[in-house]
Amino acid sequence: MSRHDARHNILEGLDLREAILDIQSALSGWHWVLVGGLAVAYHANPPVTVDIDILVDVGRRHEYALRERMKGWSARRLWFPSSVMRGLPKHGLQFSHSRGFQAQCDMLFSGTDRYLQSIVARGTAANLPGKIRVITPEDLIVMKSLVGRDKDYEDVQAIVECMGDRIDQSYVERILRRLA
Repeated sequence: MSRHDARHNILEGLDLREAILDIQSALSGWHWVLVGGLAVAYHANPPVTVDIDILVDVGRRHEYALRERMKGWSARRLWFPSSVMRGLPKHGLQFSHSRGFQAQCDMLFSGTDRYLQSIVARGTAANLPGKIRVITPEDLIVMKSLVGRDKDYEDVQAIVECMGDRIDQSYVERILRRLA
């Protein structure tokens, strides 16, 4: 099985598909993109984890509405106090679902961060069932570089190896200089 087939098989698994369709329905009318491990899987390689990470172009004031829209999911608040750097989410909600299908979704809020808002706007339509938008490989590289864990650097390397010259390196370098 090719790397392309492997990543699409994982992204189209039954539980994951049901979860994404459920999330997609809940977020109808709001702008969001798939980020994190599944976005790495989409652009480069199969993920190690299959939780769903989403960046939603909303602020904390939308927390109650998100909880209401995610019927059947339990929620807990995410807060990243060490995330003082621009370009990284500060708040979000973690949703878990265990009835009918198993899934976890970290819904991160863009808030007033203009770069995070631009990530959502720049997202591209994924070649997957439904109308899923995925973070661009360039913005994924920027986010992974800002987080800076060993796994993030491995993900960046996998994206670069897979995408090669299709990555706009000048964009990545410009954004990293601006946010650093």
